[in-house]
Amino acid sequence: MISIPETSFVTILWFVLALSYGIVTTFWLLTMQRALEAIPENPKFKPSYVWITFIPLFGLYWQFVVVKNVADGLSAEYIRRGIIPREGRPGYSVGFTANILLCCALIPSFGILIAIFSNISRIIHLFKIKNYTSELEEVIRVQMQYTQVPLPPIDFQQYTNPSMEEELMKNNPNRFMPPQTPEEIESRWKRK
Repeated sequence: MISIPETSFVTILWFVLALSYGIVTTFWLLTMQRALEAIPENPKFKPSYVWITFIPLFGLYWQFVVVKNVADGLSAEYIRRGIIPREGRPGYSVGFTANILLCCALIPSFGILIAIFSNISRIIHLFKIKNYTSELEEVIRVQMQYTQVPLPPIDFQQYTNPSMEEELMKNNPNRFMPPQTPEEIESRWKRK
């Protein structure tokens, strides 16, 4: 007869939470990679670098780097496209909170409860970044529909009248010279 080894409820709960963490984090990293691919590439942080998060212990630090780079990249791309984002750093606060909660999940006595909130806040961050990325891709698609026509160079000579310039110089020879003393400033602005 096959016997099932006796395990405690807490052990099973930790196993379920670790499995859910792996699944949620995989989808989270896919979303972060997609967001980084939607913006111009940062030479210091390539989209594939998000997967470093799965390295044990170092990943706890690296998840903060991922959230920072995604938030700053999305913010810069929104501003570059002429759009003011709803948040200064899109998704940064929720992502930072999720990462803090995940780090606090290592606390022995009540880490299980914190791990549940960590997964929930990570899912909220995932959907928030997914919405920002979709919105940005739509903006890019719409902006690419318009043709980019370069403007002809402006010839300022056609807008100036040389005889009028001579007249102005004759009436006020110091017109283009900045005043040097307080007396000169007063004499220029004194009404006649």
